[in-house]
Amino acid sequence: MSAFWGGGAQTFINKGINWRWRDLLLPSEVEKYETLANSELTKECAHWLASGEIT
Repeated sequence: MSAFWGGGAQTFINKGINWRWRDLLLPSEVEKYETLANSELTKECAHWLASGEIT
């Protein structure tokens, strides 16, 4: 099964730390993401996506 992913399951399954992507995106890209998430998702779903917390 590890043939599908270089590095096997260790690279496919990540730590799942929220907001890791913020350091990779420009502030304008983060703003665009947040605007889109808040317009397309319910308030609860957007919160879960951002924080991993269920309200």
